[in-house]
Amino acid sequence: MANKRRQVVDDAELKRRRAQSQRDKARNRREEVATFRAITRGLQRTLAQVNKPTQLVVKTQRIAVPDGNRFNISHASIMGARSDKFMRDIAGLFNNTKYSDARILIRDVILPVHKSVICIQSEYFEKAFQESFIEGSSGELGFNEGSGAAHWRVLEYMYTGDYSDDLSSNFEDDPPLLKDPRVYALADMFFLEDLKALSTIKMQKKLQTLWTCDSFPDCIREIYASTPNSDHAMRSAVIEVARVHVRELGKKAIFKDLIREGGEFAVDFFESITYGEPLETESLETEPWETPQKWSWS
Repeated sequence: MANKRRQVVDDAELKRRRAQSQRDKARNRREEVATFRAITRGLQRTLAQVNKPTQLVVKTQRIAVPDGNRFNISHASIMGARSDKFMRDIAGLFNNTKYSDARILIRDVILPVHKSVICIQSEYFEKAFQESFIEGSSGELGFNEGSGAAHWRVLEYMYTGDYSDDLSSNFEDDPPLLKDPRVYALADMFFLEDLKALSTIKMQKKLQTLWTCDSFPDCIREIYASTPNSDHAMRSAVIEVARVHVRELGKKAIFKDLIREGGEFAVDFFESITYGEPLETESLETEPWETPQKWSWS
């Protein structure tokens, strides 16, 4: 009799648990549907704020939800919104200790970084943070030479895809015409080709007005000192401006002094005003030449 009563109790408990399980599943189903609908509404609001119409035509993909309801949302729209959010999230990690697993010391300023963000973009950082190196085991990398502001801008770019002209960090900033060339030089060291292109574009824009500054010759000197002869992008930016404004610059003593120094800039400048062609890999033949009289620098 005791066994039968125990069996009856066990059966009742089993029925109760099954009923509770069914109620839990129903509740979870309702929560899933509510969550999906909230996400859908958010996406629709985001897409409604887009001002520029797109020419891309994408086949609408129907998305099934647990309760059988269906919503028509393009796959491209979902991925676009997700990509934008992902980029904002990554940008939000710049100079943020959240999830940080390494530190970069720029002189005395500590910048928390995330290896998964910087190492995947730069072979330099990937190798530096390998376990076989001290930096890899300590999780700390220091830069005590060069422009602290330029180092900061490079790291800012790696998180945000851009860098600020005005810094709020604790660095003495570089002169206006040296900001982008110094970023360019570091981008070359860190194997960041996209950043080299961006800094060149920024430099070209500044030179439209700042070529008249007395610091322009010093800018040219630094660009030529910090780039190899085979790297023409930043060099071409200053050569083109000097060629276009040769008459105005030729009246300035500080620019004449730069020409008298000779070197690669003088050769490239001579080629540009003589032939009007872009910089070539090969230099002029090493034979004596005279400056055309109409471009006299005396």
